[in-house]
Amino acid sequence: MTKVLVLDQDLDSIKKITQFVSQSKVIEKVLSATDILSAEKILEKDLPELVFLTPSFYKLFLKPNLVNNKDFVLLVDQKRPNQLNAEAVKRCSAIMAQNASFLEFAILINSLKIRKIRGDQSKMRTVRGKIPKLTKRELEIVQLLIQGRSDAWISKNLHIANPTQKTHLRRIFSKMKVSNRAHCVAQVIRARILS
Repeated sequence: MTKVLVLDQDLDSIKKITQFVSQSKVIEKVLSATDILSAEKILEKDLPELVFLTPSFYKLFLKPNLVNNKDFVLLVDQKRPNQLNAEAVKRCSAIMAQNASFLEFAILINSLKIRKIRGDQSKMRTVRGKIPKLTKRELEIVQLLIQGRSDAWISKNLHIANPTQKTHLRRIFSKMKVSNRAHCVAQVIRARILS
């Protein structure tokens, strides 16, 4: 992986992400765009291997000739998880918070590079095996996770104790074969459990 493209409509966000990404030793060049047309030109001309993008750019996925053989990292505002698009989640290699730290960016870039060298497929691309059956309460909790609600908010509004809510979360994570909230939301969307 040598070239990276950062797609965001917010110039401050682009600047921060570019600064973090360019510090990685495996990155040769960081490009950026604030609109779809500029992004398409860069994808055709410069052929970046890794693309960081916000959900507003998900329409790029509709152009397979531009997006094949590239890793996409979906940058999500943690305060607005409902902005996730199911098609974008299916296509991306990873989901990351927009306000992630330098260390988180470095870890992600290196893990994607290692996976590409090994030729491994993303473990998060599809739900493996049968789609898990979630209880009614677990479905309620998953719906609130998708909305970005905190543990305290979920406990209060479902009228359950915080330890009980955490137990439900552990069971959901176990059934979905994930280790955190973001991957749980992504897997639920991929599996169309709530549709």
